[in-house]
Amino acid sequence: MSGSLEGQITCEPCSSECEKIKRKINNRKLSEIEKDEALDILTPFK
Repeated sequence: MSGSLEGQITCEPCSSECEKIKRKINNRKLSEIEKDEALDILTPFK
């Protein structure tokens, strides 16, 4: 096992939240994300 989660099957609610998080991060480095914004991004299922 390579440690990659690529292709892992997830439930629809989790998959949907992961997509939202990806869009919010938008290919930025974590160091480029403000503290308040990080809390919002990394708190799924609000």
